[in-house]
Amino acid sequence: MDRLETPELDALLDEAGEALDDGRAEDGLRLAHRALEMDAGSATALSLEAEALALLDRADEAEERLEEAVRRRAGDPEVLLAAASFAVDWLDDDHDAVRQALDRIGDAIKVAKRRDDSSLMGDLHLAESRALCVLGDLQGSAAACERARDVLGDEPEVLLELAMAWFEILRLDDADDALRRVLADIPDEARAHHYRGLVAERRGDRKEAAAHFAQARRLDPESYPKGVELSNEAFEKAVEVALEKVPERVREKMKDVPVMVEDLPRDEDLTGDPPLSPLSLGMFRGHSIRERSLMDPWTELPGSIILYKRNLERDAATRADLVEQIEQTVVHEVGHFVGWDEEDLHERGLD
Repeated sequence: MDRLETPELDALLDEAGEALDDGRAEDGLRLAHRALEMDAGSATALSLEAEALALLDRADEAEERLEEAVRRRAGDPEVLLAAASFAVDWLDDDHDAVRQALDRIGDAIKVAKRRDDSSLMGDLHLAESRALCVLGDLQGSAAACERARDVLGDEPEVLLELAMAWFEILRLDDADDALRRVLADIPDEARAHHYRGLVAERRGDRKEAAAHFAQARRLDPESYPKGVELSNEAFEKAVEVALEKVPERVREKMKDVPVMVEDLPRDEDLTGDPPLSPLSLGMFRGHSIRERSLMDPWTELPGSIILYKRNLERDAATRADLVEQIEQTVVHEVGHFVGWDEEDLHERGLD
């Protein structure tokens, strides 16, 4: 909890949050600064200030402000949560930062347990869930979200996070039930409609999926664009163009590695080790060049690269965006063929 609680401060924080929700980052920043003038130690105000700065393309400044707060208020669980949440939500391409966020969440959980602060504990577990998802630990992410539910109960925000985590590990019935409950309380929750669309799509009900996707797009067109659909021929042509950009020495090694297009990932691909997200854009099946060995003939069998058409098309705002994402995904999966793991790809900016 913030150290100083007054109706005036609460009103400022609410107003700042509403401004950010409406996309008015400058107003949100101004209001967050006013709140910090009233209480320089307000973790909520720090979080709002950081979000506003990030929206204004000043993420480095936001990170510096939060790091300063962490140093100044060492061990404060609310500030640790603010810094960790910012890293997970805005610095998710920096896995080292997300790992540090997990460490900070762990430290804050210890304090929250000593305080017996269930509200803070639930918020920390939700942040933990998002961090684990970013790092690819889908089962761990769902478990953390279930811990949040244990202390916060069936609040709509908790159910929504839990539904998204369950979708990732293919607990589709549980996810759909939670999403229905969210929409019963908040009919205009765009994320819930979008995820109900994803659940319906995996079940093969394209009509229901389209209806929910359209509703999510109506409620939040910026987050959920219409997407771009290409004919199979046009999509395959874009893949061919992408392959031409792979270095020739690598293409030579790929002569027996077909690049195929499927609508969505198969269940058996999603439950491997490590598990794959249902929203994955592509995958490499088989043994990489580094793994091949004359001592093990099975490793010599040719692999394949798979691109998932619907996942690629769904989030593309324009045809150019889709073509660029196809190219990036081809390069990413070729990286797996070469023998790079997810961390190698991340370090090379290919994730």
